[in-house]
Amino acid sequence: MLLTSGMSTPRGTPTRSSRQGSPRIVKDIESLDISRIYQTIQCSMRSQGLSFVAIELVPESSVSTVEEREAMG
Repeated sequence: MLLTSGMSTPRGTPTRSSRQGSPRIVKDIESLDISRIYQTIQCSMRSQGLSFVAIELVPESSVSTVEEREAMG
């Protein structure tokens, strides 16, 4: 199996190249404007006549970090 940057092994373990790219991915995710994305999706679904179920934001204290997940396993 060919493994490229950002891909995982068959067992789901990140490849070395994907772990090296983690800081950039984390910065990209942290810079997202979630409320704007939410509003965009909501408006798009309404314009198509679809119902929109409210999305509840998860408290930041309930979200683990990459470092915490790596330490666990």
